[in-house]
Amino acid sequence: MRSLQIATCLLISIVSVHASDTIVSYPFPYSTTISTDFHITANDTAVPVEHYRDRHVANLTAKGEVVIKIKINTPITSYSIHPSSFGLKGTVTRDALKVSLTPTLFNPQPTYLLFKINNLENLVVLVDPPEENAPLPHDPGVQDVSARPYMADPSGKLLATTAIQSAIDKAAQSGGGIVYVPRGLYRVQSLMLKSGVTLYLAGGAAIQGSDRLADYVGDATYQAYTSKKSLPPVVKAQDFKKVAIRGRGWIDAAEGTIYATDGLPQEIEPRGPYHRVAIQASNGTGFTLDGIVARDGAGWSLLLNRVENIRISRFKVLGPMWRGNDGIDICGCNVVVDKCFVYTGDDDFCSKALLSNYPVHDIHFRNSIGYTKAGGVKAGMQVRSPQSEIYFENMDIIHAGRGLVVQHNGETNKNDNTDKPIQNIFFTDIRVEEVNEPRGETRNPIEIIGKLPGRINNIYFKRVSVGNFGPQSSRIIGFDAKNPVTNVVFDNLTIGGKPIDSLAAGDFKIQNASDIKFLRSSP
Repeated sequence: MRSLQIATCLLISIVSVHASDTIVSYPFPYSTTISTDFHITANDTAVPVEHYRDRHVANLTAKGEVVIKIKINTPITSYSIHPSSFGLKGTVTRDALKVSLTPTLFNPQPTYLLFKINNLENLVVLVDPPEENAPLPHDPGVQDVSARPYMADPSGKLLATTAIQSAIDKAAQSGGGIVYVPRGLYRVQSLMLKSGVTLYLAGGAAIQGSDRLADYVGDATYQAYTSKKSLPPVVKAQDFKKVAIRGRGWIDAAEGTIYATDGLPQEIEPRGPYHRVAIQASNGTGFTLDGIVARDGAGWSLLLNRVENIRISRFKVLGPMWRGNDGIDICGCNVVVDKCFVYTGDDDFCSKALLSNYPVHDIHFRNSIGYTKAGGVKAGMQVRSPQSEIYFENMDIIHAGRGLVVQHNGETNKNDNTDKPIQNIFFTDIRVEEVNEPRGETRNPIEIIGKLPGRINNIYFKRVSVGNFGPQSSRIIGFDAKNPVTNVVFDNLTIGGKPIDSLAAGDFKIQNASDIKFLRSSP
């Protein structure tokens, strides 16, 4: 079992925390597969690299100018650095690539990079600035889960649910506070955040959903989940006011293998049983998420449903390349998602209206980077209430199956005639580098589509570019004449390196749509 490997592997296979004047890299919180393809230093400080699924990942904190050196096992014959809009160039010396990062280069975007070197798997390097106002375990109002009376097991051998939940409950009863999770692996069934509580994960800490089915079956708390062959979210919040999750640690949904009650491994397949969300919050106000990594969620990695006043920053999502494995899904109001990175199989950044009689509006996705097999930036899909004032601003999608998407799937009850428009959707300064991911579906640079009754209107694209794509064209298709797509404006649209000034020039497929305009205004 992965959770049992920590005792030997944490110390011998993972480097310890490194610190220089500018660089901090954290140990992995449990046994992982160390990359043998890539060896990285930052300002001559070694940085551990994990071979995670179909990619390699390094994560560090840096201050000031940083020189990243990537060494492989053969001579470098080709490389590219993404997002390409950053304009980064490196220096190759036989089997090593050096890249200099200046302190101001990624303002306002984060320093999250993807390298393609020779024909190797993708290398992701995530560079964050130093934490601000990081708590210490003995600060006033801080509940340290490793200290008495909690004594949470940091090895992953024993369930830590009761210990960590007790610390959360204590902080909530005291009127709020910080629950501090130090370095280690903490195996849980599920945790419930409560009003006024901040869950802080130090670098090298992981809260991991248990991969043992026996930890859920027979426990009345989780009976509703297991009877439906699902598992509860690793961390959840419900009916709350003001909660936060922050730090430099991981929340891991352990998607991959579940150990059945007979102790035998049962592989979890895409859209199969025993999926779970990494982080889920519902019916609350005041949700903050900052700095952490969510891994191996399936279903959706982050789901916020009927949540208002949301602030998400420097949140990194690493997930399987499976369908149904969304990155960030928001059903709420007054939302800012800023400086985030999502690398997963389904939609990266998405607004959804999941509930009847709950209009979704005022959602801002900005300054973020994605990689996906599905939609890069997307408004819609579930539209059980109106969606409006959704903004996607200054974003880079390195690879996608569909680039920019507005999709109306209507209400689950097809006989419901209540008006649920998607309107006032803004895509500004969006750069999609590549759209080419055939999966037996249409793969479109731009897709505005009504699959069930519902109006789509006032959709604006400004300074949007889509690079290499194929083989399908873009689509603007309303459901029918009574549920059309109207008033779509493309201002400085580029597809495949070509400025687009008409439907024909962009090879758009049009049906039940009108008032489509193409502008070439000043930048």
